[in-house]
Amino acid sequence: MNSDLKAAMTQVRMYVEESENVPWETLNIIVSEVTYGGRITDKQDKRTANSILKNFFTPEVLDDSYRFSPSGLYYSPAEGSLSSVQSYIKNLPIEDAPEIFGLHENANITFQQNETNTLLDTILATAEGGGGGDEGENSADLQVTELAIAISSRMPDAYDTRKGHPETMKISHGSMNSLGVFLGQELVRFNYLISVMKSTLFDLQRAIKGIVVMSGPLENMYNCFLFNKVPPEWENAGYPCLKPLASWIEDFFSRIKFMNNWLVDGPRQSYWLPGFFFPQGFMTAVKQTYSRDYKIAIDTLIVGCEMTNFDFNGEGSISADKLPKDGVLIHGLYMEGARFDRSKMVIEESTPGKLFDPMPCIWLRPCLMDFEKPADAITEGMYFCPLYKTSKRAGTLSTTGHSTNFVVALDIPTTKSSDHWVRMGTAMLCMLDY
Repeated sequence: MNSDLKAAMTQVRMYVEESENVPWETLNIIVSEVTYGGRITDKQDKRTANSILKNFFTPEVLDDSYRFSPSGLYYSPAEGSLSSVQSYIKNLPIEDAPEIFGLHENANITFQQNETNTLLDTILATAEGGGGGDEGENSADLQVTELAIAISSRMPDAYDTRKGHPETMKISHGSMNSLGVFLGQELVRFNYLISVMKSTLFDLQRAIKGIVVMSGPLENMYNCFLFNKVPPEWENAGYPCLKPLASWIEDFFSRIKFMNNWLVDGPRQSYWLPGFFFPQGFMTAVKQTYSRDYKIAIDTLIVGCEMTNFDFNGEGSISADKLPKDGVLIHGLYMEGARFDRSKMVIEESTPGKLFDPMPCIWLRPCLMDFEKPADAITEGMYFCPLYKTSKRAGTLSTTGHSTNFVVALDIPTTKSSDHWVRMGTAMLCMLDY
């Protein structure tokens, strides 16, 4: 808000004019943590505000050769007349380039895509379902019916944990293994989603034939099928996902296949983390397994990670020398705002025009917590990279202080400062929007 900006300007003026030396660290804390940070509820957003302001509240800003962006277009003008400063401001571009915010040039592509999607969503929201006459209506009915039949024919039966592989539901120390418990919880959620999908598909087909009344929710579902959107009933019973209906369906059946393979064929060599309703629960199960094996209190453990240089798509097998003794391998993640260089094993700048980079397998390795430093403390040579379920990076603020869309933050090796990647908006995603 403008009031925050004016308050920050007043504070900067006060500290600069009343102190012999400019208190850079104090300015960063007062403005980013208090003035602006007082209105920010998301932990990752606070970190972003901190990193952006560090680029401006720094001793180097007093050097005339200091630039705010790599191109050198944005800088603080050297001391001079008012007219020279005005001339500099007039020559700045009308539209700010992404670099002034620390972003990669790919951010322009993302912005344009978002603008286009917003326009198309607005157009679809004002459109009416069906055609203008009997022929159009019949054509729409046929299209929706064929899609409903195609989906229904692929729908599986409800999962039955009694048919689970002995190793999946293995009983040890008098109780079921932690990953087996997590799988059982996930299958309950999938069974409910399958039930909702089957019943709504059945009712929709009967409504089109005129056997039952076309209710409001069924009409909404009908229109969603026409415009390639996921019906609200499925979204409410399902997992966070921004994909259109066609991609959502394929993603759903991929999840069904993975969960069935885990249940029937036994523990996986590598786990498809995006396939879960609640990935955070999977992290807890991994810690609990380690806790039971080594008789260590789970409260003293955190889930660390170690990068690998090989990929796994769920098919085939991984050689025994690459399988970890403790912890698990996960796959299926994407990085936005940067890429992971498999040859150097560090984060590097994004390839121009490539918005998302598939991540290799990651070894989730439980380890003891260091109580002498905060859990999100900056580690030299590492970027504390947040992982989100969708690209929206927003959700309901939970009691843990994190967004419900946030999964975990993992240390990824880097040769550049952590602040650089924060300004780049670098994060990992469980799934793409298409």
